[in-house]
Amino acid sequence: MAAEQWEATEVRMVVGVAGSYCAGKSTVAQRLAARGFVEIDVDKTGHQALTELSGKVVQRFGRQILGEDELPDRRKLGDIVFADPQALAELESILHPRMVEIVQQRLTEASGRNCVVNAALLFPMGLHRLCDFVMWVDACAPIRLVRAMRRDKHSPVAVLHRINRQRRLSAKFSADEVDIDTVRNYGSRRALDRRIDGILQRRATK
Repeated sequence: MAAEQWEATEVRMVVGVAGSYCAGKSTVAQRLAARGFVEIDVDKTGHQALTELSGKVVQRFGRQILGEDELPDRRKLGDIVFADPQALAELESILHPRMVEIVQQRLTEASGRNCVVNAALLFPMGLHRLCDFVMWVDACAPIRLVRAMRRDKHSPVAVLHRINRQRRLSAKFSADEVDIDTVRNYGSRRALDRRIDGILQRRATK
């Protein structure tokens, strides 16, 4: 089915997109956006929540996280929380409830339109419960390793560490709460589009 046909579909879908590190989650979200889906980038809602709740974040982590604009600097904050699981959990407890509210607001604003919720933490944040189904994006480890080294300029050891840390993002523990379709992101862009369109066509006829 051609991309432009999805812009006019009368079947309203809310699709969650999550996936393994460097499997191509954002690529799949972009391909859905090209089909007329309204993309809700949850990482960007985190920027908004961090600004709105900067007082609470500074109260917890101190003024050393502030940038020149007197707002929390994401890199400085990241240096703290990604080295300390407890600190990361505390930051998430501050930001995640507001991020979920923002996603809910944007879904309401896009009422009647197809939407894609693009979120690395889709399952840990409970955002899958707002979706009709989820596309879980995956690719084999060697492909993900090469993509990560090219995109993030990390060493192989750093990439493997990141992959290991992100195991908690897995969809397997939430399969009983939402339907999940796995999208294997390898090969050509045309092949990826065929996989995406096959899922959309099947879901639209249910």
